[in-house]
Amino acid sequence: MRQNRKTMLCIIAVVIALMIALMAGSARLSSRIAEGNTQIEELKKANAAEEKRTEEIRSESEYMQSDAYKEQVAKDKLGLIKDGEIIFRESDTAGTKGNASASSSDDSSSSSSEDSESGDGDTSDSGDTDGGDTTDSGTGY
Repeated sequence: MRQNRKTMLCIIAVVIALMIALMAGSARLSSRIAEGNTQIEELKKANAAEEKRTEEIRSESEYMQSDAYKEQVAKDKLGLIKDGEIIFRESDTAGTKGNASASSSDDSSSSSSEDSESGDGDTSDSGDTDGGDTTDSGTGY
């Protein structure tokens, strides 16, 4: 009987050791599962943000293929206008006069002599900087 008792105690000790090992492993697995779930949620949020960004890019790409975008680029970047379109530009009178007075007297006298040498009296030149509003047709800018 003593041997049965010893064997029984050994079996109980082994079972308890196995239970402790299983509980420790279970705790580690639970923490890994929680980390995995957190990572899944973060990836879902990142995926949603990327899908939104993809849709925005797709929408912008479609707009860039449209005639409206092409016209806007032609106006803004290339300075082109449609046939029959008139552009009104407001010139900066304070900036033009301030720059003219800051230049040397030699520069201003040479520009005056150039104006008087042309002698045609036409002041509707597209390069006119008299400070007023000007209209322009053709290629614009």
